[in-house]
Amino acid sequence: MLNLPYQSYVAWRVCVTMFHVAAILSTLLRIRTRYKSQRMWLDDYLVIVPMTVDFIYCISPWALPLLSPDPRGTGQFDLRKLWAVLLLCFTVIWFSRICFMLSLARIFPPGSPTRSRILSLVFLFALLFCVVVLLLAFHCDPYNSSATHCVKFLRFDPATKYAYSVDTISDIIMIITPLVVLWKVKLPKLEKRIILAALSGSIMTLLLFAVLMFITFGPFQRYNLPYVILSIMLSHLTAASSLLTCNALVVVTNIFRVYRRRTGRIEEARSPETTSADSSNPTRPAPTSAPVFELDKTKEDANHQSPQSSYDPNIDTTSDGATESEGSAAPVSMFTLTQITMEDYDSRYGPPDSTNPRSRLPGVPISSTRVA
Repeated sequence: MLNLPYQSYVAWRVCVTMFHVAAILSTLLRIRTRYKSQRMWLDDYLVIVPMTVDFIYCISPWALPLLSPDPRGTGQFDLRKLWAVLLLCFTVIWFSRICFMLSLARIFPPGSPTRSRILSLVFLFALLFCVVVLLLAFHCDPYNSSATHCVKFLRFDPATKYAYSVDTISDIIMIITPLVVLWKVKLPKLEKRIILAALSGSIMTLLLFAVLMFITFGPFQRYNLPYVILSIMLSHLTAASSLLTCNALVVVTNIFRVYRRRTGRIEEARSPETTSADSSNPTRPAPTSAPVFELDKTKEDANHQSPQSSYDPNIDTTSDGATESEGSAAPVSMFTLTQITMEDYDSRYGPPDSTNPRSRLPGVPISSTRVA
């Protein structure tokens, strides 16, 4: 058996705390963006659960006593604390997965076969989470101080194999599903790559799981201090990574929106020079720019406008970003699909939104029903 190298518990705690803080801040950014645009939906409310649990999980390495090697032999390890920490970890991971799939499902209208399939995966993840919690609860005896049950969870028993198996399968599903449902949507290449990259953030979580499985099942000396530190800290990284993946789409699109705003201001500052150059050279073609659709509406606009639309999953755009019927129209910006991902299709009332880019696409009707 190989001995793992020395691990600094203080350094690990600082690193995982920073990772947890990034995950919590990304969740707050997501909620703020959706609330400001009045597009809060089930996934935005449900994500509060893993964010809250992740905050508690973040402070657990600082609140609990320092780790000691081989807690089974020393008897200094509290079984109830181990059970609680494992429960926090699984709650953050599985609720983040459920919120991720709900975020993907809201892109498609109610009754769509794709939406139904994604929601079935949501129920599957919820069922798997319940099974994990039951196995953990019955596998660990929080009232038994003999230290023979909870630590067993780190061995090659059925509970450990089940937990790692369903985690791996779930991450693979979360990687494949966005690629399958959005691969045929024709968008400009850059925009499509950005969105698919944001939705494929589960690759990082899967890699962390692979490292954790390698440490757990590899030829290493178990239950010494480096092994315990690595196992616990990798679990923290995996939980924070799951929450970051859940919020990746909103965070990435917000960063891209800020980038487009800044580049637009630079172009506006240079516009007088461009105008004078164009007037001196009448044969020079006029520059074209893609329209930018703001996701964050002002409070007044949000109070008077609430986009309600019936999404057509067969929206077809050409390779340069223009729709087929528009021909040489200006290219559709990335915020077309971003706006779609932030809309609540289950809301039934509200006037049409003139700023909704989908209203500019042919064949995509927008309902305009309002309750008096």
